[in-house]
Amino acid sequence: MDDAWMQFRALAACGVVLMTAACATSAGTNVPAVNASAAVMADANVAAVAHAVNMDEIQTSQVALQRSQNAQVRQFAQMMVTEHTAADQQMMQMLEAKNVAPQPNAAAHAAMQATRATVANLSQRSGMDFDRAYIMHQVQAHRWTLTSLDQTLIPSTRDPELKEFLTTRVRPAVATHLEAAQRISASMGGSAGAGS
Repeated sequence: MDDAWMQFRALAACGVVLMTAACATSAGTNVPAVNASAAVMADANVAAVAHAVNMDEIQTSQVALQRSQNAQVRQFAQMMVTEHTAADQQMMQMLEAKNVAPQPNAAAHAAMQATRATVANLSQRSGMDFDRAYIMHQVQAHRWTLTSLDQTLIPSTRDPELKEFLTTRVRPAVATHLEAAQRISASMGGSAGAGS
């Protein structure tokens, strides 16, 4: 369904975000395997990727609020818009106080392109087809984000305040969002349940 997002994750797995030596996906999830020896990213690059991920969650969830009639999906989408908007604003305020701006990079650019393609794809769907596609995207995106936070973004971050923000605010929220998306997917008969 989500070819552009899968291409972004493949690009990330090949080295742009995660800077690994080889491309791989874990069985059945389309989540890139991450090499623990990933190179370090600058804080400005980490921020750009985090911002791009937040924009994906916000924009795809705004489409869900417009198109979905499923109360569970709409509630999840509203949570994504509210929480990712707040996290992005908080991060941007923190960076501004430090005179640091997210530095445009290939990974953030690829994520934004993937988001545009995903929004276009979702905008052509309706009913249960839309709900399943949106929730599958959320499961895949949150899995990828969690892996990236754990194996690249948090370890690469040098600024103590940004590192704490990613560790104590962002990571727990992403894990909670993933669990919620997996529950919704399972309730719709999806294969992205918690056991994956």
